[in-house]
Amino acid sequence: MKGTLFLISAPSGAGKTTIVNAVLEHVKNHYGDKLVLEKVITYTTRPKREGEVEEKDYFFITKEDFLEKIESGFFMEWSTWYENYYGSPAWVLDRVREGISYIAIVDRFGARSIKAIFPEVVLIWLAPVSLEVLEQRLIRRGTDLQQEIEKRLLKAALEMDEEKKEKIYEYHIINDDFNKTVQKVINCIVVEIMEK
Repeated sequence: MKGTLFLISAPSGAGKTTIVNAVLEHVKNHYGDKLVLEKVITYTTRPKREGEVEEKDYFFITKEDFLEKIESGFFMEWSTWYENYYGSPAWVLDRVREGISYIAIVDRFGARSIKAIFPEVVLIWLAPVSLEVLEQRLIRRGTDLQQEIEKRLLKAALEMDEEKKEKIYEYHIINDDFNKTVQKVINCIVVEIMEK
């Protein structure tokens, strides 16, 4: 039996990493061997933030190493954001075909790229209540300068507008309540994996 690949996308600061980590923890604790879901660890050239763990949050590599991996076809998708590179390894697709389910955090561009080469992927769009709420989250996070926050908000507005005009995600979830949002993502996963 084939696994399922889930892609979750959201504007920067919308809570996608925290949601995905909570979903993985819940699935592990409540489903055991009945539902196994692993996280795709993305490669990035950006500096490690405080509290991030190598090989758990990201693989932190140099720009030169990243460019070599692009050249060798290592990534199923990659993109740049604010002079940093991000990419998801292509071997994940082989593991999905072997029966293992994965969840990856990618941007809209990455989701579109993966859908083109792996049409059976399940896309989940996680949106903030509003751009104002998103701005407050980014400010509270305290990792970006005001100029960077403005760039992130501009990109978020564009992504949200693009998804309204051309829906590419099967599931749309508003992150207005953390626990409810986690449960909604879990429900999507359970439906897609266990009710096939």
